[in-house]
Amino acid sequence: QQVHVASLIHDDLPCMDYNSIRRGQPSNHNIYRVDMAVLAGDVLFPLGIQHIVSHTPAGLMAGAQDDEIQRLRRYGRAVGVLHQVDDDILQEGMRESEENED
Repeated sequence: QQVHVASLIHDDLPCMDYNSIRRGQPSNHNIYRVDMAVLAGDVLFPLGIQHIVSHTPAGLMAGAQDDEIQRLRRYGRAVGVLHQVDDDILQEGMRESEENED
């Protein structure tokens, strides 16, 4: 859930889909500003991954089915790649902003 919310916060940003409403409420960036929304999303991604990683070994010890463990691993990898791509996009946007200031 944390990873999903992080992706929604980032998706609503002006540099992405620029949604001002999420689930009938003002988007995170409309309430707390864009910089805080970026940070909120950035914090939620690793917290969600940490939750997944901390529960995978517990699932192994508790005798979870192989298909459940494989789904957790695939999900963790996909979210890791997503986070890296998101980070690259944000860095490129910052680089363009800095170039425009010069």
